[in-house]
Amino acid sequence: MSVITSRCLFFFSAFILFTLMNNCAATEGTVVESNRGEVLVGSPAVDRTDIVPGTFAGGKSQLSFRYPEDCYNMGIEGAIEISFDLQDTGELTNARVTRGIGGGCDEAALEAIRNSEFSPAMDLNGNPIPSRHTVQIIYRL
Repeated sequence: MSVITSRCLFFFSAFILFTLMNNCAATEGTVVESNRGEVLVGSPAVDRTDIVPGTFAGGKSQLSFRYPEDCYNMGIEGAIEISFDLQDTGELTNARVTRGIGGGCDEAALEAIRNSEFSPAMDLNGNPIPSRHTVQIIYRL
């Protein structure tokens, strides 16, 4: 098998795995510690196929999200999307809500993401690189 064919197969396999991981993250999440209700957090995703996304440094089980009391009492639930940049050091910058549900949930989710530690994204050679990510947080009663 030629070097070009081997590389094509590697990139194609990486793309398929990456796509499957991102599709699962968008529809399902890991339940994380919450003061009430249920909070699901998806894996950070990128819109590029040539990198491996950054991750929560301590794993999602280390995350803690606050379900705002007013939201809980009013029955507000739904999916929030947060976009952020990760530097090649894993430092989070430019975090912002790109889709929210209001009632204080957006702010609580943004605060939890800003307080999280991340491992940086990697290029296909394993080198850390800066990247833009999106994560979905779902609040459920």
